[in-house]
Formats: sequence, C-alpha cells, structure tokens
Amino acid sequence: MYNQLSDVNPQLMREIKGRFKTPKVLLALSLSILLQGLVLLLHGTRLPSPFTQYPRTYCYPDAINSTVHYRYIKSYQPDCLQDVAGNLIISWSLWWSHISSVLTAIGITALLVGGLFLLIDNLIKEKDQGNLNFIRLSPQPGSNIILGKLLGVPCLLYVGVAAAIPLHSFAAAHAGYFFGDILRFYILVAAGTFAIYSLAMLYSMSGGKQPLAFCLLIGGLLSYLSLFSLYYLFPLTQFENSKDDGIWFNISLLKTPLYSQVFWIVSCLILSGFIFQIISRRYQKPNATLITKKQGYVFCAVYNLYAVGFLVGYLNRLPFRRSLQIALEGLTVYNLALSLFLIGLALSLSPNRQNLQDWARYRHRLAQPGGQSHYSLRQDLLWGEKSPSILAMAINLILSIAILGIGLLTWNHRFLHEEGAPFVFSIGILILFGWLAGYSFLVQHLSFTTTASKHRWVIGLVLILLIIGPPVLLALFDPSRSTYPQTRVLFIFGVSPWLVESPELFAQGLQLLLAQVLGIGLMLSLFAHQLRCAGQSELKRLMSNSPAKTFSKAPKGS
Repeated sequence: MYNQLSDVNPQLMREIKGRFKTPKVLLALSLSILLQGLVLLLHGTRLPSPFTQYPRTYCYPDAINSTVHYRYIKSYQPDCLQDVAGNLIISWSLWWSHISSVLTAIGITALLVGGLFLLIDNLIKEKDQGNLNFIRLSPQPGSNIILGKLLGVPCLLYVGVAAAIPLHSFAAAHAGYFFGDILRFYILVAAGTFAIYSLAMLYSMSGGKQPLAFCLLIGGLLSYLSLFSLYYLFPLTQFENSKDDGIWFNISLLKTPLYSQVFWIVSCLILSGFIFQIISRRYQKPNATLITKKQGYVFCAVYNLYAVGFLVGYLNRLPFRRSLQIALEGLTVYNLALSLFLIGLALSLSPNRQNLQDWARYRHRLAQPGGQSHYSLRQDLLWGEKSPSILAMAINLILSIAILGIGLLTWNHRFLHEEGAPFVFSIGILILFGWLAGYSFLVQHLSFTTTASKHRWVIGLVLILLIIGPPVLLALFDPSRSTYPQTRVLFIFGVSPWLVESPELFAQGLQLLLAQVLGIGLMLSLFAHQLRCAGQSELKRLMSNSPAKTFSKAPKGS
C-alpha cells in the first residue's frame, strides 16, 4: 500500500509521512471524541426529567393544558405528556436533529477555518524556504503535486472530521434524514471544501500572505454562508422550504430539495475542476496567463448558461414579476455581474508586457520559410498563450450576448409584441455589448503599459473610474435630473436596455453605438501600433550596433 501510493503520488506520500505520527494522530482522534462527548453531554442535560425543573424543548406538550391558554399567554409553558407508566414522552427526533446540526457546524468550521490556515501557511513556508521551486523541477505533473498538497496538508484535520462521521450519520438518520440525503450531504461538503481549498492555494500562489487573518475572516464568512445554504438544501421535511425562489430555467430548485442538492453538487464539482486546472497551470507556469484561451471559452460558456438560467427563471417566475420595470431592474443587475465576470476573464487572459514583447518580436520568424510551416496568425490569436487576448475576448463577448439573446427570446412579456419595441431593445443590448467590448479591450491595452504591468491594481482603478464616473458626474452637475433625464440610460453602464422605455432616444442610441465603434477601432489601432513598435525596437537596436550598419555609414573616401 505504501509503495503503491508513493508511485501514484509521491507528494501526497511526502505530506502524509511528515504528519502521520502516532502522537499527532492520537491527539486528533482524542480532540474529535472529546468534542463529540461534550456535544452529547450538553444536549443530555437539556432532556426533560420528572425529578427536576426540566426544560420543555424536547417534550410533547399536554394538549389538554395547552389548547386554550398557550395561544394567548406567551409566558405559559405547558407540561409534558406522559405515557401510561408515567414516563415523559420525549421528541428524540428533534434532539438528534440538534446534535446533527451542532456537529455539522463544528465540522464545517474546522474544515474551512483550520484547513485554510494549514494550506496557506504551508505554501508560504514552502515558498520562503525555496522548496516549492525545487519540487517544480521534479518530473511529476503539476496536478499530482497540487492534489498531494490538498489531500496531504490537512490530513490530520480529515482524520478528526472522519472520526465524527459515525455519530453524525447516526444522529442525522434518527433525526429523519434518509441515507441518500446523508450521502449527498457528504458529497456536497467534500466538493465545496475542495473548491474553497483550491481557491486558498491560488491565493497563496499569487503572493497572498497573512494566513491567520485570511482564515479567520474569509473562513469564518464562508462557514456562515455554508451553514446557511445547507439549511435550505437539506430541510427535514419536503415542504419546510417549499418556495418558488431559485428557479433555474423552469426548474424550481428550492421547491424540490433533491433538485437543489444535485444542482449544487454538480456546480461545486465543475467549479473545483476549473480551479484545479488554474492552480496546476499557475504552478507549472508562474509567469503565464492565469488560464488558456481554450479554458476561457469553456468557462465563459458555462458561466453564461448558469447566469442566463437564473435570469430566465426570474423573468418568467410569477405574473406580477412580469412588470417591465422590475424585469429591467433584474436585467441591470445581470449586466453588472456579467461585466465583472468579463473584466476578470480579460485580466486572466491578457499576457503581461514581457510576453507580449516576446510575441511581437519573434512571431515573424514563425511565418518565415525557416519557421513553422503551418503558422497562422488567426490560429495564434485564437489559441496562443502569448498572443494578445483581443480576438479571444471578442469571441467571449459574442458568446455572452448570444446566450443572453437566446434566453431573452423565452421571455413572454407583452412589450416584445409591440411594434418597434424589440428593435429598440436590441439597440440597448448592442450598446451594452459596446461598453463591455471597450472595457475588455482596455484591460489588454493597459496590461501592455509599464505601470500596469508592475501594479495590476492600476487596471482596476481605471475601470472603476470609467464605470462609476458618468453617473457620479451626472449626479454632481444635474442633481435634480431636470436636464434630459432620459439620456442617462445611454451613459450609465448596464442600464442601456432601459432604452425600450424611451423610444424617442433611438437616434441618440445609434449615435452612441457609432461612437463606441469608432472608439474601439481607435483603441485597437493604437494597441497594434504599440505592438509593432515593441517588435521592432530590439531589431533596430541590434542593427544600429552591427558591423554591416557601421560599414554602410563609413565615408566613401576612407
């Protein structure tokens, strides 16, 4: 077993061997058993007893004593029902349910807070000691090393949590959960923990520090959100959370717990797979882009399918939700989320200044007779890792707008049947496309500058000023909104679909669309000029110092 594990993943064996010492394993098991005993003891003291002033949380009230008075007197606490022998009738299912909930809270908090600290602290120490660069030279694939870290560093924590699974499963079963619910619960927790651990490793590999503060703040917040989500995903009864919220396309996720559980399990697995690929690439190529262009296309398609599914469910949920104004508000929120995603995708796909300079200087050699015989600039722009991300982001933008348009076609609002309304609405969507294209191309343009290549936060600052600048200026110079109030929909990002409520601005919308095309064309021309200058600068410097250049400049009479 030891030799087989060493052959499959030596990094995992290295982590386990360094931590699986008998005292450490016994300590982890002892702490887990001690916590389980304390939980049982504390809940055991809350059980009702006929010999003491017992609490009435876990007993059935006497129906005869409580039918009249309890409805009007809130301070009245009815007596517990007793069987024929005089024993109190205890609600054991509720008691086990509370034990299961407490053990869930302890386990998830330990996994997220403790596991994040262990992973980040380990990677920071490995980087400071130089061990990470040494391991990178080994012939092992990056995925094996990352997987070994994820499974091996918190292995003692896994032992402690695994020791609590028998009691937790027993408590959940006696609380009323079925075996399938318990199994799906463990799969969802494992998939979600793997995704969060992968994000923590990406944070530490990107230069993140302060593991204690990070795990307390981020881990604590994620623990609260996870427990809150699990409460809705795993209700005790089928009708406890039967709401019409959370509709994805025509599937009501919260109304049927099985649908929501399977949905989030698949979502966590997909997210974990994406993040794991990003970490493996970051580990193997620290100076390359965060993701490849191929991964960017897949990531963009998956995100838009998820987001459009919830947007369509929101628009077609209930009749009163079909109000045009409320629907446009939801569409505005969707546009803002889409802009954040596409800007993040542009940052992940944009090569840094050095890689772009290398591409601009040496790509010409690939097209020469002595270079690659099947070199294609278009293929390089589509799939190349060092080529600019302009064409790739254009494809991602078209894909996002196309999926959004297909989703809006399923919207059964009456205004879509009015004359000219769909065309005006399409102009608003095209204006949104223009803003997104301008911001995405600006990210690549700024990444090529010297300042932004050293300080990535400059790109975010410029984009924030461009997005929030117009509404701030309009609020400062026209606080009463008396001067052309309808034109605000043209200049505030994300609200251009509101143009459908002001069809008289159709001509101004076309003008803005033309201005966006001219601005994007100017930006691309300037970026192409800078690339050509970067590709020629090194060649000119070498030619100016070459003997042939010196000989050609010599006087004829010498």
